[in-house]
Amino acid sequence: MEAAVNDYLTYLAHDQGRSANTVASYRRDLGRARRFFNQRQAGRSPATINRLLAALRQFYHYLVRQRRVQFNPMELVDNEQPTTRKQPVVLNEAEVHRLLAVPQPGDYLANRDYALLSLMAATGMRVSVVVILRLTDLHFEIKMVRLGAGCK
Repeated sequence: MEAAVNDYLTYLAHDQGRSANTVASYRRDLGRARRFFNQRQAGRSPATINRLLAALRQFYHYLVRQRRVQFNPMELVDNEQPTTRKQPVVLNEAEVHRLLAVPQPGDYLANRDYALLSLMAATGMRVSVVVILRLTDLHFEIKMVRLGAGCK
């Protein structure tokens, strides 16, 4: 089975163009799945179990297409009950004003920090989105910021 897993991970990377992070996550999840089925593991969150099941479904789907197995046993397995997502922590208006008061105007870095904090406060953008913005994403003349695909 290890050879099939390695073939699958190669397929994800080369044929599907998945990122190194995605391939590493699948490798880790498939390893966890092997351990999961070899010994019962209690205390896993529904989100962790659902992600593990998704990795297994895709793996067996691949094996069926490659004609290494005749049927995908994961089609018979249901996900755990839907998970509830933690709500993000948001700042109230007073906290935003205190945060925007921290950078002292005058030097380049303070102006940069103020601009980034203002952008996040005004738009709700996450830090992970703001740090990957490029100058070409900023359209000053129409006061717009273009976000790339996959940005939440």
